[in-house]
Amino acid sequence: MGSNEEISKKVLELYTPLSVAKKEIWRRWNDKALRKKVENFLGGDVPDIFKDKPKAVIFRNIATPNFEMGIAYEYACMMGLDLVIIEYTADKFCTRNRDKLHLGKMMFFNNDDNLRIVSKKKIVSIKEVDNKCLNEIKTLWGEGLVSFHHRIFDSSDFPKFRTFDASVYKKAGFNPHEIYLKIFSICSYSAILLENFLVKSDKGEREFTEEIIIPAFSDIEKKFGFRPLIVSLLDTDEDGSIFWQYYPEKIKEYIH
Repeated sequence: MGSNEEISKKVLELYTPLSVAKKEIWRRWNDKALRKKVENFLGGDVPDIFKDKPKAVIFRNIATPNFEMGIAYEYACMMGLDLVIIEYTADKFCTRNRDKLHLGKMMFFNNDDNLRIVSKKKIVSIKEVDNKCLNEIKTLWGEGLVSFHHRIFDSSDFPKFRTFDASVYKKAGFNPHEIYLKIFSICSYSAILLENFLVKSDKGEREFTEEIIIPAFSDIEKKFGFRPLIVSLLDTDEDGSIFWQYYPEKIKEYIH
């Protein structure tokens, strides 16, 4: 296993500057030979959502209107692309994973009148749902966890985003490496992934990045001769900043 410094260096090499990706995605989209090569590799299994025009994508377990999603939307607008949220609702809830934990233990930020107040609210029984599939978890009032996050998304100020649930790959028997081969293939010609791969702040995420993300990225680059297009969603110096998992205070009114 590499050191944090070694892995961090490799991670930085995965990213493409936004200004470059914005132009490159259209060049690749119009490269018919590349498109055919990728489609053949995927066995023609390209989700319909990526067939009409290039997209910006963010890959999260459940689409939810936290501050991170706001940054993703801003980046998509800057590139002139529609934002697609790739979900993975068949994954298991894990308290050691902060992204998953704060789907069930929500944090709210109130910045009105220059008063920065943070509050927290559990919407699931954390210990009871640990290691259960996200799409099987119920909130404390009996609503499906996925349905709840979709409901607050629909009630937020965000536009209606299109989603694609990558759980279909897990149901088909693909392992994480194979799933990322598919996602990175799509990001070779028809999508730009908005992402930050954590190294310093989360041991589990660091291991996943080293064992799954970096090898899958390398495999696709070798396969097609093009790097998957990944734009750093946040400043790389903010590795592990919890602020982006916060929700606007007004979202609390939809919890019942």
